[in-house]
Amino acid sequence: MRQSFLSSPDKKTKFRSLRESILSSSLVNLKTLQRFAEKVVSFSLVIPGCKLYVREVLSAIDQLTCSSKLATKVQGGLHSDIQYWSHCLPWRLEQHCIVTLFCHSSKRSWEGFLLKDGKRMESRDYWLDSSDDINSLEARVLLRSLLAFRDHIRDSRVDIRTDSRTRQGCLGGFKLQEFLC
Repeated sequence: MRQSFLSSPDKKTKFRSLRESILSSSLVNLKTLQRFAEKVVSFSLVIPGCKLYVREVLSAIDQLTCSSKLATKVQGGLHSDIQYWSHCLPWRLEQHCIVTLFCHSSKRSWEGFLLKDGKRMESRDYWLDSSDDINSLEARVLLRSLLAFRDHIRDSRVDIRTDSRTRQGCLGGFKLQEFLC
């Protein structure tokens, strides 16, 4: 069994409305900034490293706490920190889907099949350079298959189960997200 941390739709709606209210005004008070920072930090289980994207917000909270000002202007780094949360992290659909990927390689060609929602998709091509050993080609065909189907598996968790020890070694610590985005 695996654990998953998801944000409720209600929490997302409240966060979105708070963010938009801050961005639509020219001044923001201490209490509102604190609420925004608390909501972002509460996302730390869903979005690792989320605190990195509120540095200016935390700095503005610190400045307002140490001064006699009641509010600060929403501009510069503060505006960009808050704006970041509306564009850079799309709210993904929170649904579970099962995807099955089969791939095969020979010295001449490769092919991959994706089964999703009862539909079968296929991708295949010939190797331009097939001088590698078959184990390397099998690892490359997995990557090529994932790239071919990236639009169908985007925003999904991909668990790779393989019977090839060589492919397991090739994938150890490999970040597929760099290639699929």
